[in-house]
Amino acid sequence: MWLSALFSCTAATSMVGVDGNDQFGTTLTGEETTTTAPTSSSGGTSSTGSTGLPTTETVGSTTAGPDSDLVYDPTFVHELDIEMTDLAYSELAANSEAYNSTYWVEADVTFDGERLEQVGVRLKGRWGSWRSLSQKAGFKVDMNHYVSGQRLHGVKTLTLNNMVVDPTFAKEHLAYQAYAAIGVPAPRTAYTWVTLNGEPYGLYLNVESVDDVYLERFWDEPDGNLYDADYVLFSDGSYATLDFFDHLVGYYELEEGEDIGNADLQTVTDLLDEVEGHADFYARSAELVDWPAMHRQVAGEMWTGQNDGYSLNRNNYLVYFDPDSDQAYIQPWDHDYAFQYASAWGYNWQAPQGRLTSLCLYDEGCRADQLAVLEEAFVTIDALDLPARLWEASDLITPWVRADPRKEISEEYVDDYQRDLERFIVDRTPWLVGQWGL
Repeated sequence: MWLSALFSCTAATSMVGVDGNDQFGTTLTGEETTTTAPTSSSGGTSSTGSTGLPTTETVGSTTAGPDSDLVYDPTFVHELDIEMTDLAYSELAANSEAYNSTYWVEADVTFDGERLEQVGVRLKGRWGSWRSLSQKAGFKVDMNHYVSGQRLHGVKTLTLNNMVVDPTFAKEHLAYQAYAAIGVPAPRTAYTWVTLNGEPYGLYLNVESVDDVYLERFWDEPDGNLYDADYVLFSDGSYATLDFFDHLVGYYELEEGEDIGNADLQTVTDLLDEVEGHADFYARSAELVDWPAMHRQVAGEMWTGQNDGYSLNRNNYLVYFDPDSDQAYIQPWDHDYAFQYASAWGYNWQAPQGRLTSLCLYDEGCRADQLAVLEEAFVTIDALDLPARLWEASDLITPWVRADPRKEISEEYVDDYQRDLERFIVDRTPWLVGQWGL
């Protein structure tokens, strides 16, 4: 059974396109600044030396502790140092010039003073955010890639987003807070300063990885199948975004659970084929779709302006199957292109691409329930006071943004983009009220 656990997370807004230019035509340029990291004040258990950097303490897989809140504490900027041999660095660099997110190398890491050895490191990112190792590469750090069962305070994997397409440095940090507030399972986030072999790579957002550890926080039965629904690249350069259609279900990638050849995805697809256009669509599809949960997910996408998610672009989402009910649940992921109006991408919320969202909005009963949940979300999200949270985050990270040697936006533009984000947030509920005639 799904648990409507709520918690504080983080996400935000980007107006930068894949080509590195913002919506207003301004070319974003890098800026060399000091590479000395500001002092981090954790207020936690990690001690700091005279340099302000955490002291190193070796911890094993059984002593790291279960308190994952330490990894995602949003009140200070965490510090992660990655150390690898010259050979590992050369191999990772050679596999970073062209997109290759499957190449792992061995490294040691020190996180807020706690050291773990023999962890796996690879690069991450897709179109728009992929960067080579000579640039501001994104990273995945897998604690048990080489040492089975190794954890960092109970966490298996760190997902370190480089925020190169988010000139506010706050989008995902704020967006997931909105989802969590309305009862959608959403990742926690924390800002993290990353160095590699002593070289500063800059400020990253550590987004909680959606895996079996994550699922345990929300589900009575966390052992169901979890699928990644990112777009698929083909050898000829073409691509496909994924949804519940016969020709697409085979491309979903199993992240957790038992490999059953995507049969559960196919079952949902077959049911939708059977009930689409029928008067009893809403009731019958509820056999495999938890519609109250889906309404909250869609309300979150609408409010956060997630143009690159399930509903508008059939991209950047996950699907979890609850073993208790066999129902499918769409989960939010990757909001670096959020907080934008649909029209900026040529989309229209009245005609979404995602099959579930589209079928719902064309069914009278489902549409009415969806809009009722959206109205409830207005009240809940507005009560968060996201503008205040934006400027709180800005105050926290500004020294670190200034020191980031690999950022791809001139420092003087960041405040302007954050103010644009604030205006979007303030205007969002009134805009949606007008859009839907509420």
